[in-house]
Amino acid sequence: MQQIIPGLWLGPRPDESQVEHLRKKNISSILTIEKTPLPMRLPSFKRMFISIDDLPGENIFVHFEKAFNFIDANISRGSTGRSRSATIVIGYLMWRTKLSYERVFEEVSRIREIWPNIGFELQLKYFERRHFTFDTTSRAYRLLLVRLRLLSMTNRALRFLLSF
Repeated sequence: MQQIIPGLWLGPRPDESQVEHLRKKNISSILTIEKTPLPMRLPSFKRMFISIDDLPGENIFVHFEKAFNFIDANISRGSTGRSRSATIVIGYLMWRTKLSYERVFEEVSRIREIWPNIGFELQLKYFERRHFTFDTTSRAYRLLLVRLRLLSMTNRALRFLLSF
């Protein structure tokens, strides 16, 4: 687990054995971005759960605003921290600093190895082009959704072809 900016940590999903370690780092809130929520055995933490697969066709953009607000209010951490959580952290830093995707990706990569999937990267670049707004009504957003569907179909086709 690495600290990206003061109070904002990025790392793997915590379990019961890490509670004391998290407390020592003054972590009180956890943002989980994966398919299964944290177990209820971690009750002393404020939590937010976003259910999403780490697939290029997944729409992570629709979760940006609520995730950023949670981070802003609490400062948090997430799953394995390489794709979904890294995407939210990058998006949050872009939103707060108004810096480009490339610049923020580079900065976070210096601290931790990250690999947002191609669909998440596409959405972060869309966010940058839309001047860090959460617009989901524009033609550009509808085009983004079409591109995500195409990525999803391509991903399924590749898995099918590789299954032989």
